[in-house]
Amino acid sequence: MKKAVIFDLDGTLLNTIADIANAVNSALWENGLPYRSIDEVRRFVGNGARKLIERCVEDDPSKYDSVMRAFESIYGEDCLNQTRPYTGVMQLLRRLKEEGYALGVLSNKPDFAVGKICRHFFGGMLDFAVGQKDGVKGKPDPTLLLKELDAIGADKGATVYVGDGETDVACAAAAGVAFVGVDWGYRSEHQLREAGAEKIACCAQELYRLIAVACGSEEE
Repeated sequence: MKKAVIFDLDGTLLNTIADIANAVNSALWENGLPYRSIDEVRRFVGNGARKLIERCVEDDPSKYDSVMRAFESIYGEDCLNQTRPYTGVMQLLRRLKEEGYALGVLSNKPDFAVGKICRHFFGGMLDFAVGQKDGVKGKPDPTLLLKELDAIGADKGATVYVGDGETDVACAAAAGVAFVGVDWGYRSEHQLREAGAEKIACCAQELYRLIAVACGSEEE
């Protein structure tokens, strides 16, 4: 069995918020609805595209279907315009890969976008990259995470889930794997600690150390 590190995507590996907000607001504009600010969109993300759009159209839910279709179409085309890795992320992934860790992404972002974005930024570094699909429960349900860990032969006791939000904390707990949070994403350190996170990294170097400790590669 091997050591594994599974990452959330938005707010953890990549700063995606500008492209998400632009797609949201283009879809809202097409349907005659008011724009949402970056801060609003940041608060709304984390539970998948359906919940994001539900929150954006809460004043006129009758337009949910048309806004959702527009969002998926626009974001599918424009999900790479302003999205960038956070500082140190690429070096971290390369180091973990070189040291023999299995690496994966589990996100509540639509699966088509997860695939496109991960291929673009991470090439062949990942053992899997999975997003939200119809008929499959997203995080915090642990089913998909456990399925992927089993498929790559990862040891749950030497697996770390890394994320920036409450759903990530809950998913790791439900799966029975260690969790490490990052404080540079879309939730604050306070929010992560309130959700139950005990270990939170402030930079990629600190994240590497906390991963190594959680997987038993280094002592506390």
